[in-house]
Amino acid sequence: MKRIVVPAGVAGLVGVVAALLATAGPRPPAAVPRPVTAVTAVTLDCPDLGLRGRVPQLLDVVRGSGPDGVVRPSGGGALLGGDRQHDELLYLPRPDSGGPTPGGPDSGQSVARGPAGGPLRLVATGSAAAGLTATVTSPGSGAGPLRARCEQSRARTWFAGPATVAGRDPVLYWTNTGPRPARVSVGAASSGQTAPRVEVTVPVGRTVSRRLAELAPEATVTTVDVDVHTGRVLSWLVDRASGSGPAAATPVPPTAGPATRVLLGGFLTPAGSGGAGAPAAGPPTADLVLSAPGAAATVRVSVITASGRHTPVGLEAVRIPAGAALRRPVTLTPAGPSALLVESTDGGGIVAALGLPTGVATAAPAAPGGGPPNGRTWVAGVVPERPRWAGVVVGEPGAAGPTPPGLVVAAAPVPAWTAGALVLVAPGRAATVWVDGRRFEVGAGRAVLAPLLAGRVGARVVGTGGPLVASQVLGTAPPTAGAPSAGVATALVPRTVSAVVPLTGAWRLRYGPASLADPRVAW
Repeated sequence: MKRIVVPAGVAGLVGVVAALLATAGPRPPAAVPRPVTAVTAVTLDCPDLGLRGRVPQLLDVVRGSGPDGVVRPSGGGALLGGDRQHDELLYLPRPDSGGPTPGGPDSGQSVARGPAGGPLRLVATGSAAAGLTATVTSPGSGAGPLRARCEQSRARTWFAGPATVAGRDPVLYWTNTGPRPARVSVGAASSGQTAPRVEVTVPVGRTVSRRLAELAPEATVTTVDVDVHTGRVLSWLVDRASGSGPAAATPVPPTAGPATRVLLGGFLTPAGSGGAGAPAAGPPTADLVLSAPGAAATVRVSVITASGRHTPVGLEAVRIPAGAALRRPVTLTPAGPSALLVESTDGGGIVAALGLPTGVATAAPAAPGGGPPNGRTWVAGVVPERPRWAGVVVGEPGAAGPTPPGLVVAAAPVPAWTAGALVLVAPGRAATVWVDGRRFEVGAGRAVLAPLLAGRVGARVVGTGGPLVASQVLGTAPPTAGAPSAGVATALVPRTVSAVVPLTGAWRLRYGPASLADPRVAW
């Protein structure tokens, strides 16, 4: 019989959902110090945005803490050697695929060449494992680069959003990252009904795919529940138009499971529904996707912006039938930071996601199933709760500003050929945030935009108060008004939105029970 080791005292990595950066109020009461064991190994799996080597992918890893340790990606050399804070590896498509290269030769990215194709696995050792974050980025098309987060394997994954009507063809993928055959159960809900669950077997080391239309045909919106019964599986979903190439397949990020309070974003809304340069079409309209997997639920939807929080007319009490999914249009403030807070008023669990217009200028007709003609950028839901801890929280020595100082969030670099920003949201109490030393005050029920320099080595985000949720937004850079001043770097705000990636934080040291540090020890 195999032995499963679960550490009793854990120090280091504790994922804080979507960058819940710190808590308000005084520090918890002092506890009797106990021996602390540092997390020295962690495994992350990355979705395959290259779709089996047909599109280049850029892997970015950002160290969480400690000056030593390395990260070894599947099929590549060691990264984060010595005391490097950030490293990257470019996976190029196969020579016969004819795929584009992100950014071209003058992109400004310092990369190492690696093998092409397949999901990526990262195994981190040493102090680099504590708080390690990683993302994969592909060039995308039109609206800017696509980006997805690398995560530890999970037993349950939820997705929400894509339509399967004529003209849309989303695809689900499952990769077996463990040493034994895996078995998953997949359920899908749509506006019509909940489909019967389907069992899928994934052989060792293989990736299995299935068109979402096979599970929920002719659906205007869907929610998907992936339950891993045996094995260790990475699940991911891409949204695409029928007949489109791999570069146009948009990743749909995993969203929070059923909860009574879900935050969508923050995100940056484009200038209009058609984007910069498009004919005036009024403020941008996003597609809010709601589902009640269990009992029926009634929800209130609030829009959070830089000026405050309000509930749009018609979204004060939205009734969601049991086991169904529905779509509601939400008008957003153009060219500003926003978020949606969805709250169940009767205690029913809900799943939510947001289809955000990309802002790409076009005169094309609307996309099948509703939404903007150039598709959507999908925004996942997170549960905006304050982190829970037991005992004493110990931060890194000499950390400045907030308390506790050891909760740090790393944002991957903005590709040099694009533009990016952080959107900071405080859905409840006010928060204070430092982004690479720059201070931002986020008022209660408000969203704040923090532009990021392109091509730099990521960003370090620390905060106090809140709870606080931070997301990174990527898109295309706006046209420059003139030549930049010599030696002066300017952080540009994206004019389109191609990716919205929630950030994660990590406690440096922590007493008390926590999740398994490295899933590999269970096998």
